[in-house]
Amino acid sequence: MTEPSLKPKQTIKGERAIFKGEQRYPFPPEDVLPMLCPFREYEYIPPWECDLVYLDSGLAEYGGVFTTHFPGDGDQKDVWVISRYDTNQLIEFVRVNGLRSMCYKGREIMGSREIMGSRLHS
Repeated sequence: MTEPSLKPKQTIKGERAIFKGEQRYPFPPEDVLPMLCPFREYEYIPPWECDLVYLDSGLAEYGGVFTTHFPGDGDQKDVWVISRYDTNQLIEFVRVNGLRSMCYKGREIMGSREIMGSRLHS
């Protein structure tokens, strides 16, 4: 019996791109963060479609998994994993398909009296 190889069959060297941005909302963090949930996005994104794979509570939570398919990606389905979730403070996602892999990191919601609402950093 031969030993299994511990080496990868192939190594893929992808390109890395980093995008940063800020979104502002005229609502407090406790109203904004719960909307960044695969189920709740049906409430305000008309073409939104997803398949829930795992959400114990039914809403955004650490370890939640869902899939999406966007026009223009051919038959590629995106798999999303909620890699970090701190209630009313922070949400992070890992998104993977055959075309790309992305990490939405540091999407932090910060309340601010100056702007009378919330800022979402990515």
